[in-house]
Amino acid sequence: MAEYLDSFYTCIYEVVNDPSLDSIISWGKSNNSFIIWNSRELSSELLSISRPSRLPCANIKMFFHDLQHYGFKRVKGSPHIEFGNAYFVRGKPELLRKMQQKSFDKNHRKYQAARAKNQAIKDAGEKVPWFQGNKDRVASDDDKRTVRERLCSSGRLDQGRCRDSDRSHDEVSAGIKASRIHQVGDFT
Repeated sequence: MAEYLDSFYTCIYEVVNDPSLDSIISWGKSNNSFIIWNSRELSSELLSISRPSRLPCANIKMFFHDLQHYGFKRVKGSPHIEFGNAYFVRGKPELLRKMQQKSFDKNHRKYQAARAKNQAIKDAGEKVPWFQGNKDRVASDDDKRTVRERLCSSGRLDQGRCRDSDRSHDEVSAGIKASRIHQVGDFT
């Protein structure tokens, strides 16, 4: 087993094990899980990209995603936000290496299975959907239009650009690039 232990494991263990943070996050009753008592404080006090933070995540959504990626599972039946793992044990940080290895093996198997599936699709002469990892695929105009519609509806794209739905994606892209160049030019 590798000597290297990813910092995520040590950070989460130290935070859960810190008694001064028990009002925010603490060990669960089983001693192989932790409970998030206050997700807002967790987000504001322990997660941040703008200042040094105790956990290597930018926000709570990313934190929950990372927990699953690193082998934690949501504890079913808990009335609280609780995550656990058989190798995440209070007083036994040496088990974190085993947790990491199991998580790596699981993620690697998933990656290999997806890769084999995509290869089988290619061997059959079919196109692999672009969202399943085919880097060679160019998004169709329908895909581009869907992305643009989502950006417009969420307010993440300027309404002026949203009104350009009659124009092709290439025309809109050219307009976006031109406006960025113009904005940069304004600062000189």
